[in-house]
Amino acid sequence: MENTSRNKEGIYLSFRIENEIFAINAENVIEVVRNEGVAPVPKTAEYIAGILNFRGDIISVISAQKKLNIPPHQDAPKKVIIVIEFEVNKNVSKVGLIADKVMGVLNIQENKIQPVLEFGNYYNPEYLKGAMKVKDSIITFLNVEKIFSEDEVHVINDTKEKTKSKK
Repeated sequence: MENTSRNKEGIYLSFRIENEIFAINAENVIEVVRNEGVAPVPKTAEYIAGILNFRGDIISVISAQKKLNIPPHQDAPKKVIIVIEFEVNKNVSKVGLIADKVMGVLNIQENKIQPVLEFGNYYNPEYLKGAMKVKDSIITFLNVEKIFSEDEVHVINDTKEKTKSKK
């Protein structure tokens, strides 16, 4: 009997931040919206770009570039917000990730994603599910449940709660 979990296909949304291409599991993606209407929030974590009214719910918007510690290479405005939902220690959170551009949807066999032990000097390897070459590009697969620690989820949720209480 063949082990089908090794050949399991996953659907991923790929996107570009600066000169790098990332992908996240499409099950985590709620919607991709234009980078408009983000209100800055003073005195919060550096990687929090602000808050956004998303379908009547206030969500924190994260600079994926700052959170992932990607050095800036170009001055192009970040054009999209990828709204994702993830769970950390049974707490479900929604955030927006600012990216330059959505590249597309990929059907990837899970066993083709190679583990990454050390990845340059600026990524936290815990954030990464792995990487693989697709055509002429290396795509880095993110593990969204690992990008934010439990403490960071509290900071993200506190940011939106503070703005609600000011109304």
